[in-house]
Amino acid sequence: MIFRSPYPDVRVPDVPLHRFVLAGAAVLGDKPALIDGPSGRTLTYGQLGAGVARIAAGLAAQGFKPGDVLGVVAGTQMSSGSTNFMRLHVVNAESSSNTGV
Repeated sequence: MIFRSPYPDVRVPDVPLHRFVLAGAAVLGDKPALIDGPSGRTLTYGQLGAGVARIAAGLAAQGFKPGDVLGVVAGTQMSSGSTNFMRLHVVNAESSSNTGV
């Protein structure tokens, strides 16, 4: 069965996912970006943006650059979401994650 939202479709521009989501991180600041259902833990856009930039800078300092291969082993916790944004930011790739694994 297909469920349709009563709200209009969200327009997603033709840009990498991480750029689209993190573009407004500074403006959205304290608003929740990721919420872990079971624990209720919340990560704000400000925290997500800062964390992604910090981790990406650390990897870049170690020599990672766009096009390099980065292996990430992560579960389905909220940290996996921020890890995926970090990965996309560092390697400037399109999203191809499978959260069911």
